[in-house]
Amino acid sequence: MSILDDTRIMIKICKLYYQQELNQSRIAEIMGVSRPTVSKYLTLAKEKGIVEIKINENDLLELETKLENKFNLEEVLCIKNTKQIKSKLGIAGSNYLLRRLSNDDIVAVSAGTTIDQIAKNINSNNKYPNVLFVPLVGGMGNASMDIHANHIADTFSKSLGAKNMLLHAPVVVDDLEAKQFMMKQKFVNQVTHKMQQANIALVGIGANPEESTMVASYRNELSFEDIEGQAVGDIMYNFIDKNGQKVDCEWNRRNISLDLDEFKKIPLKIGVAGGENKANAILAALSNNLIDVLVTDEITGESLLAHKY
Repeated sequence: MSILDDTRIMIKICKLYYQQELNQSRIAEIMGVSRPTVSKYLTLAKEKGIVEIKINENDLLELETKLENKFNLEEVLCIKNTKQIKSKLGIAGSNYLLRRLSNDDIVAVSAGTTIDQIAKNINSNNKYPNVLFVPLVGGMGNASMDIHANHIADTFSKSLGAKNMLLHAPVVVDDLEAKQFMMKQKFVNQVTHKMQQANIALVGIGANPEESTMVASYRNELSFEDIEGQAVGDIMYNFIDKNGQKVDCEWNRRNISLDLDEFKKIPLKIGVAGGENKANAILAALSNNLIDVLVTDEITGESLLAHKY
């Protein structure tokens, strides 16, 4: 009988390795066998079913894979549902950005509470002095400074030792003529040129316009009647319809942001959004290929998967 047929020795070696966490060299000394023999015992134990390697993590890999396949996405990251959904999305989004980030990248960032959470949760021992963060959209009404794209770009740059540019323009101007004038200004044109050069975009996806912080900030100054029944959400504060196309409305004509057609040219577009109320807006963004990577939550992911696409 071969020494490897001794089940008692096999079990003892497995207990020393898996339960007592001794390395293979130490086990070889204890058992009076060679280290390669210990390795063979451990392999045989798995083959015979004596040892089963089980990951006791209720992961969402299957859901993520199905979403990737259904929507032809580069990657999907789903978080478990939690009461602190934006904070958890922020952590997941920051981890993903760090995984993809390298020096010389130009990262264009939108505004909003979710992107703000990514900026606040970014944490790295590495510094990126050649990375440039640029805002994708102008400032927003009376909303909290934390969710402005300028503030978010600045937060990222300070956390990562990177550079940033600021877009000194409102999110919306008085009329089309004012927008055309604003976009021609040197201090705006320099930033929009860098937006177009970005190789990474990090954006949130807004839900129903009626629930938007942005809309609330301008409700006393601007009519939103022309988006009713059309807009399902927004991206970079551009209202989009169910097909992910810009709605023909007064707001979009006066909005200061990167044009959606230019935005689509950015090689890696990361969309971070969660909550069941975001499902229709996310679907719209996906239908127009506005997102390459999606970071969302489990319930929203299941809702997207169930949707006939």
